[in-house]
Amino acid sequence: MTMAWWQFGAIAALILGLAYLAAVLRGRGSTTLFLLLALVAGALTWVSIGLMLGGIAPGRTGLMLPADTGLVPPQNEALRQERVLYEMLSERHPEAAPRIAEIEKLRTSGADAGMRRARLTLLASYLPVYAPRASDSSIRAFAALAVENLQGLLGRDAMLCREIAAGRHAAMTENLNQRAALALIDVLSSAMVQPQTPPDAGEAIMLRRQVIDAIYEKPDPALVERRLLARSAEAPPEAYCRTFIRVFQEILTLPPEQSSKVLRLYYGQEGERG
Repeated sequence: MTMAWWQFGAIAALILGLAYLAAVLRGRGSTTLFLLLALVAGALTWVSIGLMLGGIAPGRTGLMLPADTGLVPPQNEALRQERVLYEMLSERHPEAAPRIAEIEKLRTSGADAGMRRARLTLLASYLPVYAPRASDSSIRAFAALAVENLQGLLGRDAMLCREIAAGRHAAMTENLNQRAALALIDVLSSAMVQPQTPPDAGEAIMLRRQVIDAIYEKPDPALVERRLLARSAEAPPEAYCRTFIRVFQEILTLPPEQSSKVLRLYYGQEGERG
């Protein structure tokens, strides 16, 4: 039960009147009536505050919680988008449902680290299926984050950096986990909601080759030998990882439509229901 502002004004005037009368009575020595009026004024004050907050209703014994008043903040938008994606994934890929349930169980139990790992593993597993049809902006954002991840690993573990770049290992530094999950959610959601035509493989390969040609036009001892780009297991880890980062940085400087074609081909492969 709530009240209009004019009703609050009326109660406030009544409280002030009672307070004034109590003061007069106190001045005349009428202690009993003073205390009675003071108690009534105090009770009215408490009731008016409770009603103003929407917190007192018939049958209640205390103030309502924020959830009761409708004053709670809206559901976290990122979490809402994540769960919308889970609904679409479960519908298209029933085998994902148990993994999604486990993610929600970990979230509810407060096992945040385990939840983040399980979530990223699930989302990444569907990247090859949906990357070809993802939006230009989403696939570029994910690629930029992947480059940032490799840059962070290069100085700490060049071997791991090379293995990730070559596609033989998947890992994301902990400080990028949340951003990677959001980026993947964007990639998968865009491909499901507004899918675009997969890139032409010949055009995408030609664009990538042009980028690599331009990089190797001038000798650079920091780069891996070009012949080793396709033989990563034989390449020096640091040089290979540094070259891979450079190639992707240059791809991202292409016009969005062109870089998207290269990246969607690189990250994607057509799934049966992609």
